Amino acid sequence: LKWVGAGAFAALIIGITGVLPLFNVCIGILVVLVLIGVLNITEIRRELDLSLLLVLVCSLAIGVALEKSGSAALVGSALIAAGKSMGPVGVVAALFIVTIILTSLITNAAAVSIVFPIAMSMAQQMNLPYTPFFAAIAFAASGDFMTPIGYQTNLMVYGPGGYTFKDFIRVGTMFTLIYIVVCVGFISYFYDLI
Repeated sequence: LKWVGAGAFAALIIGITGVLPLFNVCIGILVVLVLIGVLNITEIRRELDLSLLLVLVCSLAIGVALEKSGSAALVGSALIAAGKSMGPVGVVAALFIVTIILTSLITNAAAVSIVFPIAMSMAQQMNLPYTPFFAAIAFAASGDFMTPIGYQTNLMVYGPGGYTFKDFIRVGTMFTLIYIVVCVGFISYFYDLI
């Protein structure tokens, strides 16, 4: 069984380095694991979260539609206009705030899928590296403190803790503001946007 793990690891390295497409490599690993009996179709079907998969596919479709229609560039331009008085830091902050609001309403994976083409468009329009924009959406998508529905751990404590939606807004808003300041400050400093 050690050779199976070593083979899967080697195949992933091939996919990550770009020798073969990563998606094809992962499908290949899955097929091999099924054929040699390590996994079975029933087990895969049981572990596959179809509702999450549906949300991801739909949000990726929305992201692609935003990019192809030119809406991502339009939204990106609006966010640049909103934050340009403070320079790149203000623009990253505007993107961060929009992503946090979006992730408060839908899952974090869906929020990233939707905001990703907007972040790319913003970086291109400002002639800046993509990395600070991608870091901003990654941090923002994981920073939902204001609602119980945006992040799984919030839902885990929502019912058993006897919390209300109002509790999350009341306590989470202050945490969110602190989180925005710390994350945008760190991203701006680390990527020399200041």
